[in-house]
Amino acid sequence: AAIGTLISAYFSGSLLESMSPSDVFGIASILPLLVGAMSLLIEEEPVNDAATANGETTNTISPIKQQISSLWSALSQPTIYKPILFLFLWKATPTSDGAMLYFLTDDIGFGPEFLGRVRLITAASSLLGVWLYQQYLRRVPIKDVLLWTSVISVPLGLTQLLLISHYNRVLGIPDGAFVFGDDVVLSILGEMAFLP
Repeated sequence: AAIGTLISAYFSGSLLESMSPSDVFGIASILPLLVGAMSLLIEEEPVNDAATANGETTNTISPIKQQISSLWSALSQPTIYKPILFLFLWKATPTSDGAMLYFLTDDIGFGPEFLGRVRLITAASSLLGVWLYQQYLRRVPIKDVLLWTSVISVPLGLTQLLLISHYNRVLGIPDGAFVFGDDVVLSILGEMAFLP
């Protein structure tokens, strides 16, 4: 998945400059269609347990009830439902991605190729976030990882206000460099937060 993300990020901007958006979407839809077609080639054998092999019928609802009971007992533990609830609330919060894309294209004037490069660097930095988590944070308690990535992400997420107000220019930071730096750091922190 990571390789596909990097490839699509690399080619998305440059393809939009040489092809129409419908052609780019057509090319991008080929791979999911191929995956769906490959699923038709999977041979699946029906599972026969010993009771049905002897001609007896078994109760198929009983294993389902047992699985639901096991799932409920796992989800009712605070060590499970608290991180799930935290991640759900984090992902459920609204983002400014659509408005930011409009701002980057119409106000600042970034083209599709530049935005494709930003997406490529963001995808690569996500892989860096995975590596950093595996190397340094794998044995750190989940509560500490979630707390500190949240605490660090809040002020860094607010740095987009510097770009919107063009205060980054006052600080001497070009718009392109600011967008790259902001997206890289936030994608690394996002990966480290959601890996536990």
